[in-house]
Order: sequence, then structure tokens, then C-alpha cells
Amino acid sequence: MVSATVKNGARFDIRRVAANDAQVRYCAFIDLPGNVSHRFDVEFAVQTGEFQPPEAPANTPAWATAYLHTLLRQLSRAGQRGKWPRKVRQWKAEKPAVD
Repeated sequence: MVSATVKNGARFDIRRVAANDAQVRYCAFIDLPGNVSHRFDVEFAVQTGEFQPPEAPANTPAWATAYLHTLLRQLSRAGQRGKWPRKVRQWKAEKPAVD
């Protein structure tokens, strides 16, 4: 879902695509420099907020995958309070490697 070029870091775009009494489904994108975009489908249990973290392709930076999982946990907590957001969109800078 690359709509504008990401020059550094990553853009995270998570959109609710379906919801019923039992589950909520989201489509998540990680947009990276070089017009690289990865799509993930995630389902949450409405009552518990449980979800299975998606596996990322091998060329997805570990920090970006970890941040996506952080955003998904935030969605889960919001859902447990009865508020499943329609969308979440954030940009995150890449953290420099620590030696």
C-alpha cells in the first residue's frame, strides 16, 4: 500500500476490514524505503483481545516487525476496553544498531 515514498524508517498502516461479535480482522502494512511494502492480516478475538502475531517476510527489518507487534498489542488492549479502532497510522524512525 505504498502511497508516498518512505525515505527512512517505516510507515505502519493498520485498518479494520471486518468485525462481528466473535472477531475483528485488520489488514496491516509496513511501508519501507525503496517502495517496499509488506501486508499482514491479523484476527483478534473480541472477548479476549487474543491474536496470533503475523510472521514477517525474511527481508522485513526486525525492528519494524517488533514495532508492528507493539501496535497490535495496543489494538488488543483498546479492544478489551470495547474500542476497536478503525485505523492506526504511524511513522517510526529506524533505531541505530547498538554494538
